Amino acid sequence: MQGENEYRFLSFFSQWNWNNLMEADWEPRYKDGDEFEPLALKCVSKLFRVLKARRFDESANYLPLFEKAAERFPSNGQLKRKYAILLSVNDRKEKACELYKELVVVLDEWYVWYEFSRLVKDAELKLSLLSKALL
Repeated sequence: MQGENEYRFLSFFSQWNWNNLMEADWEPRYKDGDEFEPLALKCVSKLFRVLKARRFDESANYLPLFEKAAERFPSNGQLKRKYAILLSVNDRKEKACELYKELVVVLDEWYVWYEFSRLVKDAELKLSLLSKALL
């Protein structure tokens, strides 16, 4: 399900139920000495793209999956970022802020600082975060 057919993934994945991912699906695959991304991680990435295209409609149903994935792959900063984005669009801003505090240290990219600033209400802190994004 790639390209213009990617939209079908959400329907398939919701009917199939992400709890059916087996332990082996979370492990990397090897072929001819090359390491390939785990199937579960591929599913999470595709799911995020589809949810983003749908303006995160139904994303609350998948928060436990993204939490599990972030716990299984703690060094994957982009995965944590996706989880933080889903938390923020589902009004769990406090937990999202906790993740962004980690992410600004690990990723230190302008877009992470900007996304973090969108969650903060304190004007001085927001300005500081935006200044860091500009730098």
